[in-house]
Amino acid sequence: MSKENRKSTGHPGIFEMMKEAEKKIVTSSKQLEDFKELYGDVLHPPYEPKDLLRIVEESSILKQYINAMSTNIAMFGHGIKYKDDFDYDREEDETVKKEADREWDKLTRLYKYINPTEPFKKVIEKMIIDRESIGWGTIEVMRDGKGEVSHIEYCRAANIRIARLKSEEYNPIEFEVIEKDDNGEYTTQTYFKKFKKFVQLIGGNKRYFKEFGDPRHLNYETGEYGDNVPEERRANEIAFFPIHDPSTDYGIPRWTGSLVDVIGNRSSEVLNFTYFESGTMLPAAIIVDGGQLTEESILALQEGKGIGNAFKLLLLETAPFEGEGTIITESNKNKVTTKIEKLADTMNKDALFQEYQKNNKEKVRDNFRLPPIFTGQSSDYTRATAETARKIAEEQIFVPEREDITSIFNTIINNELGIKYVEMYLRGPNFSNIIEKSEALSPYIQAGAATPNMLIEPLEELLGVNIDPLPDEIGNIPIELLKLQLSMRQQDLSDSKMEIEKSDKTIDVLYEMMSEIKKYLSDNNDE
Repeated sequence: MSKENRKSTGHPGIFEMMKEAEKKIVTSSKQLEDFKELYGDVLHPPYEPKDLLRIVEESSILKQYINAMSTNIAMFGHGIKYKDDFDYDREEDETVKKEADREWDKLTRLYKYINPTEPFKKVIEKMIIDRESIGWGTIEVMRDGKGEVSHIEYCRAANIRIARLKSEEYNPIEFEVIEKDDNGEYTTQTYFKKFKKFVQLIGGNKRYFKEFGDPRHLNYETGEYGDNVPEERRANEIAFFPIHDPSTDYGIPRWTGSLVDVIGNRSSEVLNFTYFESGTMLPAAIIVDGGQLTEESILALQEGKGIGNAFKLLLLETAPFEGEGTIITESNKNKVTTKIEKLADTMNKDALFQEYQKNNKEKVRDNFRLPPIFTGQSSDYTRATAETARKIAEEQIFVPEREDITSIFNTIINNELGIKYVEMYLRGPNFSNIIEKSEALSPYIQAGAATPNMLIEPLEELLGVNIDPLPDEIGNIPIELLKLQLSMRQQDLSDSKMEIEKSDKTIDVLYEMMSEIKKYLSDNNDE
C-alpha cells in the first residue's frame, strides 16, 4: 500500500506506530514482594517502633544526634531553583522564560502555603526525627478539588504500617513522567510501578492510605481500590521516607548497630544514680566484739543512706549481751569493742564507667557519621578545623539526605503539575565568608571578567540589603566590555553633537547667503 493510500484510509503507517510505541514503556519491575512476616494484612516491622522510641527517650546520647540530623537537614528552610539542565540567563526564547517564571511562582506559592499552621521546614523536621528514631518517616498528603497537591501534614510514623496487597493489587500501575529528549524537547514518558498501601493502627482501629503518587482511588475504611469510591471516603496519600536497609521495606535506624552500647550506657547511668539514692553496696563492715549494737544504732545504720544523709555524723552505741544466761561481771562489762572496716574506698571518689560511657558515645556518633563538633563533644577545634568538619559533614551527610527527601516531592508534584524548568530544594548553611569572597573576586574584577550582576550577591551580603539585578543588556556584560561600549556610545554621541553643530552653522550660512541675495535683488529692482 502506498503512502497516499495509507493516508486516505485513515490507518496509521508502520513508522507512526513505531513512534507511538517508543513513547510508551510497557515493561515493569518483575520483583517478588516479601511479606513473610505478616500480622493479618500488615507487614510487621523489623523492630517494634514503640520499643525504639522508649530507648531514644531514655538515652542521654541518642536525642542530641537525632536533633543534629533533623536540624541540619531541614531547619535552614527551602527554596525554588532552576533545574540543572536549564539556564535562564542564556535562554533566548521569551516564551520559555515566561513559562519558567510562571512555574517559579506556582511552586513558590505551593510550598509557602502547603501547611496552614506551621512552615514546611517544621513538617520536614518532625518527619526526620521519626525517621532517625525508628527507621522511617511519613507525611500525609492532601489534594484540592482539581486533584492537585494542596496540603501536607506531619504523620506519626510509629503508627503507620505497610499493608499487604491482594493478588489483583500486585499489578503495576501506569503513571507518567516528564522527560527531556535528545532534541531538548520535553515529552511525557509512561512508566509502571507497584505502589504500596499503608494502614494506620491506633487502639485496634485502622485507617488506610495509598502511596504518594498512586493514581487509583482507595477506600480509607476498607482498604479496597475502586473506580467508584465516594469522594468523602477516598484515602489520602502517604509520602514514605525510609532509611534504606536491604533486609526490610520499612527501614532501620542508623544506631541499631550500637544498640548494646546505648542500653549499656543507660544501665551505667542508672547504677551511678543508684549510688546517690542508696549509697554503695556494702561500703563498710561494722564489727562488734563482746557485745551488741543498740536498737537505736541499728536503726541509724538502716536510715543513713542517700543524699539527705551526706556529711552527717553517725553515732553508734554498743552494749554487752544481756540475754538469758548471761552473767555480767566487773571483768567483762567494759570489754565490748567496735570496729569499722572500709570495703570500697573507690566508690566514693567519682562515678563509675566514665571511660565506658565516653567510648559508647563515640561508637553511637560514628553510626550517624557526625563530627564531634555537632554534638559538643570536642573543645579543641580551631576555626579552620571547625569549617572543614562542617563542610565534610555537609557534603557527605546532609546534602544527600536533603536530595533524597526533595526528590520524592519533585518527582510527583512536578510531573503532575507539568513543571519542567524549576524544582524545590532544601537549603543548607551559608559557608561563605565575605572577606574571602571579596579577595577571590578581586582578580576577576580587575581583569574585567566579572559582570555587575555577579557582584550583587556579595554586595547584598556585605551591606545587608536587597539589590535588584540590572537589566541583561547592562548587568550580564563583563565590566570592561561594558565600559568599552559606554565609551563608544559617548563617542558616538559626541560625534553626533558635532555633526549637529556643523549642520546648524551651515544653515546659518545659508540664511545669510539668502539674505544677501534678497538684498542684492531688491537694490537692483529699485534702480
